[in-house]
Amino acid sequence: MPVVEALANELAVTPPMTDREQFRAMATRVREKTGQKGKALFHPIRVVLTGEPEGLELDVAVPAIEQGAMLVAGDTGLGAILSARARAVALVTALREVDGDRV
Repeated sequence: MPVVEALANELAVTPPMTDREQFRAMATRVREKTGQKGKALFHPIRVVLTGEPEGLELDVAVPAIEQGAMLVAGDTGLGAILSARARAVALVTALREVDGDRV
């Protein structure tokens, strides 16, 4: 999946996206790398980052995920919230294990 791989690569070098503009800029870079747009771009991003096929607008959901991951990163006693980067890495790693390093 070119969008999933481009997303993981982009998130590896992108700081946490704590506002809409940062998410939109990252999505634009993934679009430019893959040539995908609309549902072909945003559906894979949504599934990777939220685990759901539909829901809140991603430019609202992703900053909330990132902010949540930063809040519970300390010793709060709360369960871990994975950042966007950690979610993408986990999925790409799992896909490579299943697909023999082809993502």
